[in-house]
Amino acid sequence: MYLQLEGRPALFNFTRSARELAEHQYTTMGRIYRLGIPTAKPLGTFALPGGMWLFVAEFLEAASQASRKVSDDQLEEAFGHLRLMHKNGIFHGDIKPENFLFADRVYIMDVGHYLEDAPDREKLAYDLACLMASFLDHATPEKVVKMAKKHYGVRDLKRAAGYIQLVDRRPDFKMTPGKRDRLMELLS
Repeated sequence: MYLQLEGRPALFNFTRSARELAEHQYTTMGRIYRLGIPTAKPLGTFALPGGMWLFVAEFLEAASQASRKVSDDQLEEAFGHLRLMHKNGIFHGDIKPENFLFADRVYIMDVGHYLEDAPDREKLAYDLACLMASFLDHATPEKVVKMAKKHYGVRDLKRAAGYIQLVDRRPDFKMTPGKRDRLMELLS
């Protein structure tokens, strides 16, 4: 709704069934896994009583970013993973701090469900905005933008800037106003 109030196209489909969501997770995470991007190996979907469904994947021995010191190299690796996904037409749709696990490698977990007809450039911009916001607890806005510029062009960054305020409204992000404003300034 926020996007439509801002004159932007809707990006997400919130009307999918539990089965469709589980199957989407399985399919998309399988594509990510086959690209060689570290993630839990998808094993399948499983029907539960009451119309509920589970997406089943291997267990990973890793820590979420909230429970661990994260290096610049790991942040850089995450930007590289996302860029590889985008180059292969895969858009995450649910990037947030909890969807990164850190061990000997950086693992990307979970995916959201964009509308099929949402413009790719908008899906990329939203993913990129969420990734940059996810890492503001580990690096300065200047460092985050510098890393992003290694993988994305100026147009992508400017488009991502348009989503920072939306990302800031999500309860799973905790950007300080100073970092949020500086990030938007650097991207504009």
